[in-house]
Amino acid sequence: MDPQVREVLESGRGALREAPDLYGRPFGPEDYWWMGTVLAAAVLAELSGQSGPVDRLQSLADRIGLRGPRDTVVEEVIDELALLDALGLLWPLYERRDGRWQRTEAPLAPGFGPEDAYWLALGHLATARLTEAGQQDRVAPLAGVLADLVTGGLRPEHEAAILAALSPGDPAP
Repeated sequence: MDPQVREVLESGRGALREAPDLYGRPFGPEDYWWMGTVLAAAVLAELSGQSGPVDRLQSLADRIGLRGPRDTVVEEVIDELALLDALGLLWPLYERRDGRWQRTEAPLAPGFGPEDAYWLALGHLATARLTEAGQQDRVAPLAGVLADLVTGGLRPEHEAAILAALSPGDPAP
């Protein structure tokens, strides 16, 4: 993995861990899920050389951190993801119905926290890497891993599958 990307991810990991102290409020699973999703989007924007979206996503992350994932900020995140062609980051918790993005029936793991959010972001990056490399046969199993991580919580086998998808022998995103 590119050292700059690794640095951004590790910085994001630290920010996820410190978020409750930084923003002065307790964080719940939904807060962490959105923060992990925004982290993945910001790294994808950074990888594609788009500084504007990175700045806007950071601002949205701060708004989520301060007040939680309220409807207006959620809509703005979805708009940013659409501009980045990264709406897949919303799955499995959101889907498009009746022309709008709405919460699905998928449960969010009750203990979804900072490590889960970090591995979710890393998993999304692994999915992007596999898609870019034309390894579609590996995308579906990894999507299943991410869905299980989101709905059931992080387990060692999730970490192993995500790291395997990011292994140095694979083409970079």
